[in-house]
Amino acid sequence: MLKLVLQGCAALAIAGIASYLLLVRAPLEQLEQARARHLELQEEYLQRQAYRVNLSLHRSQAQVMQDLGKAARMALPDFDGLGAAPRDLEEAIRQAAQEKKLTSRLEFTIGDWSSKEFYYFRPFTVRVNGELRPILAFLQSVSTGSVQLHTVKTASLRPLAGSDEVTLSLDALAIRFRTDEQAAAARKAKAQ
Repeated sequence: MLKLVLQGCAALAIAGIASYLLLVRAPLEQLEQARARHLELQEEYLQRQAYRVNLSLHRSQAQVMQDLGKAARMALPDFDGLGAAPRDLEEAIRQAAQEKKLTSRLEFTIGDWSSKEFYYFRPFTVRVNGELRPILAFLQSVSTGSVQLHTVKTASLRPLAGSDEVTLSLDALAIRFRTDEQAAAARKAKAQ
């Protein structure tokens, strides 16, 4: 009889533990998950509130930032990627030639990007025919007056036989400076 009573108590204890695990523990786990999610949402809300304070300022700056991005792409057409097409640089040179009315015979070649520690460079050559004054104005716009960041390595002028025109042969570099972070990453990769 005592054995039956002990078995009954053991069965009752096992049933109590099982009912606790099924009826109480699962909702407690759900409650803990809900509490953790509530804390995540509360943190996200606080972060968004911090940004909301300056939302009008961010909205006013958005247009300025877009304009700066357009200006950077215009100034350095392959600025944000070494994989950018060389035709962007070629179009900028052709536009400078068109402004000086030198589109008659323009030859353009471009090399691949190379790099030094603090900058990337892309060699390009230009050969164009025209009258002396527009040729010199074109040379100035490509080397200094242009929004392109170019460095002229060599430039030579030769008279064109049988006319008043000259031929400009130009060997130059398009330069893109690295940020400090990019230079540090390159040094770190080189050291490894």
